[in-house]
Amino acid sequence: MPKIPIDYTSIFIGQLDRATDENTVRDRFSKYGTIVGIQVLSNSVVPNRRPSDPPGTGFAFVKYDSREAATKAVKAEVCHSQASLS
Repeated sequence: MPKIPIDYTSIFIGQLDRATDENTVRDRFSKYGTIVGIQVLSNSVVPNRRPSDPPGTGFAFVKYDSREAATKAVKAEVCHSQASLS
């Protein structure tokens, strides 16, 4: 079976407010390098969810044009992991 190359150019961003959109993510993360793709999703559709459960949170994947840019973003944002994008 052929190996799939790993490019390390995408990062995962969790715990986003559900209202966070692509532009908000782009504004925050474009300072680290050229972004070639963003996917913003929400995990609000959860099986067995109770009405008293907190609202679902969002998450995103950001793909950069280089491994260096992705690494720079991760290193810079790790200490700000509790920051809100909204």
